[in-house]
Amino acid sequence: MGDLTEEQQHILSKFRHCVSDILEPEHDDYFLLRWLRARDFKIEKSELMLRESMNVRKEMGLDTLLQTYKVPEVLLKYYPGSYFGYDREGAPVFIDPVGQIDFRGLLSSVSKEEIVKFKAYLGECGMSLARQRAAKLGVRNEQVVMLMDMEGLGLKHLWKPGLMVFNTITAFYEDNFPEVMKNILVVKAPKLFPIAYSLVKPFLNEVTRNKIKIFGGDWKSELLEYIDEDNLPEYYGGKCQDPDGNPKCQTKICYGGDVPTCYYRKECGKVSSLKEESCQVSCVKRGTALKLNYEVKAPGSILSWQYRSLDHDIGFGVFFSEVEKKSSKDLQEMIPTERRNCHMIPEEGSILCEKPGIYILRFDNSYSWTRNKKILYNVEITTEALDSLKF
Repeated sequence: MGDLTEEQQHILSKFRHCVSDILEPEHDDYFLLRWLRARDFKIEKSELMLRESMNVRKEMGLDTLLQTYKVPEVLLKYYPGSYFGYDREGAPVFIDPVGQIDFRGLLSSVSKEEIVKFKAYLGECGMSLARQRAAKLGVRNEQVVMLMDMEGLGLKHLWKPGLMVFNTITAFYEDNFPEVMKNILVVKAPKLFPIAYSLVKPFLNEVTRNKIKIFGGDWKSELLEYIDEDNLPEYYGGKCQDPDGNPKCQTKICYGGDVPTCYYRKECGKVSSLKEESCQVSCVKRGTALKLNYEVKAPGSILSWQYRSLDHDIGFGVFFSEVEKKSSKDLQEMIPTERRNCHMIPEEGSILCEKPGIYILRFDNSYSWTRNKKILYNVEITTEALDSLKF
């Protein structure tokens, strides 16, 4: 429970009285302090948070979720992350190879609500493991440790619908599992990580942000300060292996990966995701090219696009020019122009704009002398200056 001041002890007693009508016998002071600490010992805010969470638990059936929930096969096989071992003080460790997640594939296979329910199930699993371990050790603990492996994190993970789901899950945990996260240990963070973190940061309270520890090149040694080598796969600096010697322990940990299209729901066909009423529309005339210019003022911004053509393929490439240079010979090729079958499957992509200037999306129809091409597209600029991000 920690050392409480006299004022905090008084607030705790008052809080118990305020929420006495919804408490169960197992809801002791340890439980109540989680909600108070999440709201900086503000009684009204803590009470509102607890009551709303109780309603969520009832609506989602969280109290019986471990016994009743059947995990969809696609989430079991392709949503990365599994519990593996314990930290040095007995808290369960959730190893999350988040850089291997396929947001598009998962959202094409199941609904956002199903993903949130699955993550709620994992939250309940962690709480159950923590209680079991604590009872064995003769202590009280309801916290878990998250080991986040960022290897593979790229621009494709900044896809807006995927980020929205990730942030929904983050907010769900903050609202319904307060103070459950003991430490968040980040390894193999790429250059893109500060931008990704800045997009998630608003959904984390200050207490949770202070638990994030980003390890550098010597991350395997640093991990062992928190988790004993007997509770870590060899792949992460421990001693554990699969029976066949696999150092990643893939029989116990899901490492995600691209979701096969056989899991996709029929109503989630990709071609229907770009419709004329929700897109900008242009015609690229035969034998010509269309250039779309976007001025980026802040270095570290992300330029993202989606597009498809209605009937035939079209060339696509990305170029850069400094603002003061206007000659075509000064253009720098960022993504080579290639013909793409975007009439069959829409194209999506992003680029990190490391310096300010004009970024040009070029649709090339110069090779076609008989057909005009109608294209639908959406373009978005996310402005985040790398050097201004704080952890």
